[in-house]
Amino acid sequence: MKSIKCAILAAAALVSGSLIHPANAAVEYVRICSLYGAGWFYYPGSDSCVNLYTGETRKATEDGVFSSLVTRSPGYWVMRPELACLGRVQWIGTFRPADLTLNTVTAAYETRTVPFTLGKKEFISSLMMSGGFGDPAKGFCISVKDSGGKSQVLGCADMTSLIGSPATWQISPVRSTPPTTFTAPFSFMGSNADVKWSSLPATGSITLSACIQSVL
Repeated sequence: MKSIKCAILAAAALVSGSLIHPANAAVEYVRICSLYGAGWFYYPGSDSCVNLYTGETRKATEDGVFSSLVTRSPGYWVMRPELACLGRVQWIGTFRPADLTLNTVTAAYETRTVPFTLGKKEFISSLMMSGGFGDPAKGFCISVKDSGGKSQVLGCADMTSLIGSPATWQISPVRSTPPTTFTAPFSFMGSNADVKWSSLPATGSITLSACIQSVL
């Protein structure tokens, strides 16, 4: 199985010289990511800062800020996801603003979780997104969650390129299977990539799905 490349996920960004209580972590990391300028986002449920447009990541440490460039999956448009997937399409759902719930810990707006199963030889080969929210037009992510509530971002897309397109954007995930520390059953979840949303979007909807394949 060829290696799965990360579209835009970053290395962790740590706050220099301090420890942050989980309830305040989201607010603190938003503040730090925003210092890097336009295009920098915080990933919900993580401590990561990444630029959705350039793929650059930054990590604050006691020795200074370290920067790296994430290997970016090119992504491509597909008209019919069921034909583009060389396995089975796992439908995650179509979500409107009213379907998103604010997570008070991460400050992210999240979809409901959607259970899925992976066979012994199955893996997540791609993520697919279409539609988007017009206000604010920010990034949106797909994550995997386990039975204990742990989550891992699989990939994100910039919704400004999704809005108005008749096609579906398909990208490779950062992970092909859930982490080994995760326990079944697993579920998919969508969330906004920018926790600076002050309120729910006013318009739009986003459709999420994943392609699950088997190792030959």
